[in-house]
Amino acid sequence: MKHRRIHEHALQVLEYEQVLGILAGFASCDLGRDRARQLYPSTDPHWIKCRIAETSELKALLDEGLRIPLAGLRNIVPILKHIDTRQTLYEPEELIDISDTLAASARLKQFFSDLDPSCNAHLLQFAPKLSDCETLVQRINTCIDGRVGVRDNASDKLQAIRRHMQTLE
Repeated sequence: MKHRRIHEHALQVLEYEQVLGILAGFASCDLGRDRARQLYPSTDPHWIKCRIAETSELKALLDEGLRIPLAGLRNIVPILKHIDTRQTLYEPEELIDISDTLAASARLKQFFSDLDPSCNAHLLQFAPKLSDCETLVQRINTCIDGRVGVRDNASDKLQAIRRHMQTLE
């Protein structure tokens, strides 16, 4: 069965843009707000059933008083656009955003992995898609001080250069 596209006139009558704006207002980060504004209704029954099941499972978790650990998520897409170039340099603030987002990803992975499979089958599918980059998070946090910048001990060479600078001063 071929899936049809929703008529634009129907979306205007339903004030779909306003609905997306309201939905975006509930997002906890810029990336979520952007994604909410980009949603488009589907006519695919399988896709619809899966999203309804995910939503129902999430609502049940919220009703139980559980909160999804979203703290620390940042929109790092603009930062990572040039990651495949050989000499990409990142500012300390950008590295902290990357670290915070990777740490949040690890917390989300653990959260979804710990769910009861008997009533959260759809949500459990998110866990394998999330990364746990603990080693990279630790390395960034070892090298970058969020308040000051790059720590002296980020590398042996940097430490030697800064010692030499202090001696010259």
